[in-house]
Amino acid sequence: MIKPLQIICIGAATISCIGMTVLSLLYSENSPIMRQLDRFLNTRLSLSHTGFKEYGVTLFGQGVEMIGNGGITNIRENYFFLDCTFINILIRQGILVLLLVLFIYSVTALSEQKKKRYIHLGLLAFIALQC
Repeated sequence: MIKPLQIICIGAATISCIGMTVLSLLYSENSPIMRQLDRFLNTRLSLSHTGFKEYGVTLFGQGVEMIGNGGITNIRENYFFLDCTFINILIRQGILVLLLVLFIYSVTALSEQKKKRYIHLGLLAFIALQC
């Protein structure tokens, strides 16, 4: 694995987290580009934007009532589920837990790189992007 790709893989969780947070905070229904991106991401941006507006971010987390479609076949009108893992952790568990998760991810990725386990490093990056 070439060095630049290793660096991207090591930073994948942090990059993904920052990217989704910024896009969610900047989301606007008035922007056709943002609406298209939101559709591509299965409404993760608009729901995360709502989460930030309704609940904000705390240091130690907070209770967030989420209403999903689990166990039903029709779509609920009041659906609200934070499906982006990083946004879910940030809003529900707080900044400290998110920073801890990103730290653990980075240490693990660096360890895999040091051991030259590039398949593991790539898998960690894939998981981070999926989150």
